[in-house]
Amino acid sequence: MWEIVSPSPEHTETIGEELGRQLAPGDVVSLVGELGAGKTVFVRGVARGLLAGEERVTSPTYVLLHVHRGQKTTLYHMDAYRLRSGIEDFGGAGLSECLADPFGVVCLEWAERVSAALPDDRVEVEIEHRGEQERSFRMGATGPRAARVLAQLSPTLALDSGEVF
Repeated sequence: MWEIVSPSPEHTETIGEELGRQLAPGDVVSLVGELGAGKTVFVRGVARGLLAGEERVTSPTYVLLHVHRGQKTTLYHMDAYRLRSGIEDFGGAGLSECLADPFGVVCLEWAERVSAALPDDRVEVEIEHRGEQERSFRMGATGPRAARVLAQLSPTLALDSGEVF
């Protein structure tokens, strides 16, 4: 389990970028946090680390899915906030198909709304407000593949007064 405090949106992107560098096709990242917690900012960093420079990441709340293609992998950035019936809408919208893409990485905001549809092995990220810009991140693994990803995270994530616990 990783716990880290981010003092700014820029540092939040750095945390996401470091995670993105460790992710591989087939990995799933579930994101939980209230509105404005920084989930999309975090995924922007993941995209930059995973896809070597992708920065056009915006919230998929109204469209449910944004697809970002890299040379070797695809990032599926999903948002379950607007799904009314959770898992039924998740499958009906074709989002479950993204989980089956062997070349894809999935980042899912509001993952708690469709947790039963997610694979058993995933990285879970919980984000909480600690101040106007400061956020607390807890990252955990639910299986061996996700545990390997988190084990590779650099201790240097504590840059710019961020704290690692």
